Amino acid sequence: MATPIYRDTTRSIYRDIHGVEGSMRRAGQTITASQVIAEERDYFAAQRAGHTVSCEEYSKQEMPHYCKEATADSLAWSTLSDFVSKSVLGFLLCPVIGAAGDIYGRKPFMVVACVANVLVASSLVLYKHRGLPFYWCAISFPPPPLLNWSLADRYYVAHAILEAVTAAPTALAALSDCVSPQNRVKCFGLLLACMSFGVMLGPVIGKEVGERRTFEVSLMWTLCTVIFSLIFLKETVPHLQVNMAPRSSDLVQPLLAAPAEVAQESREGIPLAGGSTNNEFQTAASSCWRNAAAKLPTLAGIKILLRNKLFRTLALCVVINGIVSEGMHDTVNLYLQQTLAFTTSDRLTLMMALGVSSLVVQSLLLPLLVRFMHERQILLIGVGVTIIQELGIALATEAWQASALMILGTVSFVIFPAVGTLKANAVGKDEQGQIQGALYGAQSMGQGIGPLLFSGTYQLFTTSKYGFPHFPAAPFILGTMFATMGFLVALKVCRDHKPLFPRSNTGL
Repeated sequence: MATPIYRDTTRSIYRDIHGVEGSMRRAGQTITASQVIAEERDYFAAQRAGHTVSCEEYSKQEMPHYCKEATADSLAWSTLSDFVSKSVLGFLLCPVIGAAGDIYGRKPFMVVACVANVLVASSLVLYKHRGLPFYWCAISFPPPPLLNWSLADRYYVAHAILEAVTAAPTALAALSDCVSPQNRVKCFGLLLACMSFGVMLGPVIGKEVGERRTFEVSLMWTLCTVIFSLIFLKETVPHLQVNMAPRSSDLVQPLLAAPAEVAQESREGIPLAGGSTNNEFQTAASSCWRNAAAKLPTLAGIKILLRNKLFRTLALCVVINGIVSEGMHDTVNLYLQQTLAFTTSDRLTLMMALGVSSLVVQSLLLPLLVRFMHERQILLIGVGVTIIQELGIALATEAWQASALMILGTVSFVIFPAVGTLKANAVGKDEQGQIQGALYGAQSMGQGIGPLLFSGTYQLFTTSKYGFPHFPAAPFILGTMFATMGFLVALKVCRDHKPLFPRSNTGL
């Protein structure tokens, strides 16, 4: 297997097409984010009221009971969807996709993730225009009697199935293929910063085009992302780059093009890349295809997380972080909407602010931290900020206070690059996809469990029938407890494990 050629300048990520693709993909996912929240509540309110409803037209004091109850319906459906997509499907699929990328290359799986975004956007367009029934609605469990097959069978089923197909672990593995271990944490942060830029860009586009055309624009954007990925994404897996590299004029996926190229070059007697002879190349290609089925990864790929004490500790840290981050993400919208009277416009503004903040954290703050400390200390800082955020939101009494704490909480985005780097540096180059996929699968499990815990806690403390005192901030107290557990785990990583590589002084 060929040794990868590392690009040791972190500036290369800005020129790397994966960063552009990540921005486009995330923007397509967030164009409709704020409107979907409002559409969900209005849809369930209309089901209860028996007529069309726009809940945002009412003030907090005048809001009818069916709008308040619709919020709980929306939370229940979205929580169930997230649990299926992340804790079940994501946990099972991410390690398989990551390990498959080590064999077949990164590009096919990144393109598939972009296609999945197109299908989710299509489900929203079908819902809006009352088109043909969504073709996979039959595999969903029947919805409650109050619901008909218009939103539940399109958006939630599509969301649950297709959100499990994510490009993030594959993109991080692609970066590991071509960046030296000392610079991975900075480059991971910069790639995630590109995605954060997309998170910031999406709501801006959604606000500019207006509510009437948001779903259609999202669909067109995701289609453009697929085309962009097909044309411009580069393969990074070393053995596919060297052993099966197409000619420079080709834009076809190398592995898929290999058999045809072998036959053509064999007939023409053209020397092959890397100094290999025709027979050697044919043997390598034949062996790759012959053993592909045998090498297809199974769920055993998850075992890489349990390989040693460091991996087990980091996996636990990622699961806890997933529980807190996604649980808070799903519940805070409801909390701000119901308790602090946030509107759609307020949510759009906050999403843009969070996008800018996360971009600054991942592109500027993270590389600065790397200059002065190792990944273990960076992990500790990220978890510590999470504790402050969760406890602060629980105590906040004004919307601006909660918004400021959420912006501060974007510092916790350094956690995943730090953990990903610690694990990537501890495995060989032929396991980068497997480790990133398994790591993302562990995070997905936490991200599915978190909304269930947080939404359940919210309902216990906001619904009178359970007998608990009214305390809407209870989920954030729970988040503080989990974040404290994560801090103790991160302390154990700092105490028990020494860095494998010296701190890099590569500049930005």
